[in-house]
Amino acid sequence: MADSDRKIHDSQTLVDGNLLAAKAFAAAGVTLMFGVVGILVTSFAKRAVSIVIRFLAFHNEQSAAQKYNTLELPSGVSGPESIAFDCNGDGPYTGISDGRILKWQGSKHGWKEFAITSPFRIPKFCDGSLNPAMEQVCGRPLGLKFNEATCDLYIADAYFGLLVIGQNGGVAKQVAISAEGVPFRFTNALDIDQNTGVVYFTDTSTIFQRWAYAIAMQIGDKTGRLLKYDPRTKEVTVLLRGLSFSNGVALSEDKDFVLVTETTAAKIIFKETFMGNFGLHKIIVEDQK
Repeated sequence: MADSDRKIHDSQTLVDGNLLAAKAFAAAGVTLMFGVVGILVTSFAKRAVSIVIRFLAFHNEQSAAQKYNTLELPSGVSGPESIAFDCNGDGPYTGISDGRILKWQGSKHGWKEFAITSPFRIPKFCDGSLNPAMEQVCGRPLGLKFNEATCDLYIADAYFGLLVIGQNGGVAKQVAISAEGVPFRFTNALDIDQNTGVVYFTDTSTIFQRWAYAIAMQIGDKTGRLLKYDPRTKEVTVLLRGLSFSNGVALSEDKDFVLVTETTAAKIIFKETFMGNFGLHKIIVEDQK
């Protein structure tokens, strides 16, 4: 962290993390949330309500499910990491444990295979797989996001890097597998600037792959990175490095900053986007336990 950034952080008064998180949601335009009431959720809900975000509380999972439809995955698969809707509003699409990306075709037709991330994938051995050791062959799609202008789906696959696939699906094409000569080891989450097409994404570790995530967390690995890919120039830029299990990414509504989580450090980092890797970055949420 630069000296100027450290001074900014040190001079800030630490406040309730739940309140900061609620304010971040409000700044992103969120006006309504729901959740199952519990110790963690109740504290957050109180802060959300205090800044005029409506919160619908349910007392158990069954009452929550009664308010919303449940889309059951095909038998034998699990692990939907994220969901996305295409430029026509169709979907959702989700990546699952056996390396496939599925598209919801409606209650009549259910789920259909849309794309895969591994060119080496063999359906006979991969379909329905729950074995992490097979992910390097079958693929493991994590982050998903559509470019609304082109209808292309960008995919962060834990083993195959950043990929893209057109609206007809099939085998996704790799667009980035390294940055500054350092290969991606655990490509994780992404978000897209819909004005420019720039993709912001995380590489959780430059040492450990997804199958060894528990080890990375236990030893406190701090080799994670926040990166951006520009489809116009095909260039990948490292925006932040030295992150503790860098995970989720969220771009602001005005596209002027991006938030990235450090899972094992229990932090959310704010990073300006308009100055590239020279832009200000600071901690905005930190668990003080």
